[in-house]
Amino acid sequence: MFSQQLRNINMTRETRVLGPLEQRVNFAHALLRGLQEVESEYVLVVQHDRVFSEKFSMNLGLNV
Repeated sequence: MFSQQLRNINMTRETRVLGPLEQRVNFAHALLRGLQEVESEYVLVVQHDRVFSEKFSMNLGLNV
């Protein structure tokens, strides 16, 4: 199901930079502020200092 949706998506994306914020906040509050700008059904949040070190199935994650 999700794999088919991915195939149907136009892969050009709008990029928007949010910030700097009005005041310094922790990661959770910065994330909350960013999520207020999102209109998509799914969001993948990755901190700048984290990496994907192993393969994983996005389909399994979305079926939880």
